[in-house]
Amino acid sequence: MEELEPRHLMVGVPLPWDIYTKGNRLILRKGNMILNDKQRDQLLRLGLYVRSIVTVEDYEAPKPVQEAFNPFRRLDQVYASLDALLARPTSFQGEFGKRVRSLAVVVDETVQKAPDACIGSIFLLPFTNYSSAHSLHVSILLAILMQRLGLTLPERISLLSAALTMNIGMYEVQNQLYHQALPLSDGQRMDIDHHPEESVRILQDCFVGDELWLRVVLEHHENWEGSGYPYRMVKEEIHPLAHLLYLADVVGAKLTPRRYRDPVRPNVALSQVFMNRGKSIDMQYAALLVKELGIYPPGSYVRIRNGDVALVTHRGTNASTPRVMSIASGQGMPYAMPIPRDTRTAEFEIETSLPAADSIKITNLSKIWGYVLA
Repeated sequence: MEELEPRHLMVGVPLPWDIYTKGNRLILRKGNMILNDKQRDQLLRLGLYVRSIVTVEDYEAPKPVQEAFNPFRRLDQVYASLDALLARPTSFQGEFGKRVRSLAVVVDETVQKAPDACIGSIFLLPFTNYSSAHSLHVSILLAILMQRLGLTLPERISLLSAALTMNIGMYEVQNQLYHQALPLSDGQRMDIDHHPEESVRILQDCFVGDELWLRVVLEHHENWEGSGYPYRMVKEEIHPLAHLLYLADVVGAKLTPRRYRDPVRPNVALSQVFMNRGKSIDMQYAALLVKELGIYPPGSYVRIRNGDVALVTHRGTNASTPRVMSIASGQGMPYAMPIPRDTRTAEFEIETSLPAADSIKITNLSKIWGYVLA
C-alpha cells in the first residue's frame, strides 16, 4: 500500500484508483469525484492509501461506465469539474486546455440529446459558485443556438471552451459580486474591466494555444456600439462568434438571480434582446435566440387557465403551447405528483409567466423529465 500526498488528489476529477484507509478499509472507489476542498482536506486527514500510485502525468479520467443517460447528472458533473478548473487553473498545467475541451464536448453532446432538459437546468439546477454556473449556463445557450448556425465541430468546441473560461480572470471577484448588494468598489470595477485580458493571460499560462478560443474570450465584452471593453472595438472588428458569446452572456446573466434582485423573467429578458436586434445585437442571433428558447422556456413557471402553477418542461411546436406539468393548485397546495397538462386546450391555456421566487422549488428534476435517477 502506498500513501497518497495532497498533490495526488484533485477536486472535480474522477479518481484513478480505489482509495483505502490505513486499516485497509475501502472508502472511495475508482471513478468517484472529490467535490470540494473541504471534502479533500477531510479525506487527507484520515490518511489515504492505494495499491499503487499513478503519476500526475498519468492522472487520466477512467473511461465512463455505460449508464443510463441523465442530462441533469451530466451537467452537475460538468459544473463540479469546471469549478475545480477555474478555481485552480495552473495546478492542471498542460492538461487544462484538454480538460476544458472535454467538458465542452460533453455540453455539446448533452444539449444535442436533451435540449429541453438542458435549458431547464439553467433555471433549476442548484450551484455554490456563480462564476462556474454562469459559464455553464452560457455554454448551454450557445450549444442550443449552434444547432441552427451550421458551425463546424472545431468551431463549436472552441466557442464552448471560450464560454466555459471567459471569466477565469475574475473567478473570485465574480463569486463575491453574486452575493454583494453594495455598489462596485474601484478595485472591483478595474478587475471587471480588465478580466478579458487577464483571462487570456491565464489561458496562455495554461498552454492554451487555440486562436479562436483566445480571441473570443478577449472580445466577449465588446459591443457593436463601441462602448465595450477592453478595447472599445466597433462592429466590423468584433469576431462574429465573440458577438454570439456576448449575447448569450447578457441573457444568461439576466436569467439568474442576485442578492439585490430576482431573476428577470425569461419572456422579459428575451423581449429586451429582441428590442435591440439590429442595433446593439445581430438581428439573426437575436431572432434565433427568441425562436429557440421560446417565450416560455423549459424550467420556467407559468399559471394556466384552471389556476394551477405549472412548470414548463419542453418547448412546443408553437411558442405559446409548451409542454407543462402542474405542480400546485390555484390555492398554492403542491400536488403529490406533477400532472401533465395540455396547453393547447382552452382549460389549460397559459395565462402568464411567474417569477421563480413565487413558485415551488423543484428538486426531482430527473423524475419530472423522465430520466433514470441512479
